[in-house]
Amino acid sequence: MKDAADNKTRNLLQNKNAERQAAFRERMKRGGYKQKLLWTHDESYKRGADAARSGSLLTDFPDDCDAESWAAGFCSVAIEHEKLMRKAREALCKKDSD
Repeated sequence: MKDAADNKTRNLLQNKNAERQAAFRERMKRGGYKQKLLWTHDESYKRGADAARSGSLLTDFPDDCDAESWAAGFCSVAIEHEKLMRKAREALCKKDSD
């Protein structure tokens, strides 16, 4: 919030770029997209994550999904799974060495 007594800092929300970005954000939200680190289609992201949990291959994405969103969801689950597996392997190795 801009201080009313501030005469030196311009109001960043009153420039054309801010208006254009706000309009873009609204269009993406209406289209079912949710911003994470990049714009992803929420339903496609969830379906990709579900596919990873069920053991599907990364290349098995359906035609009715946004491919990048599906892959992002798939990879997010696969990365978490790999981290858990690494911790489990480390714990087993430590147990075996004890």
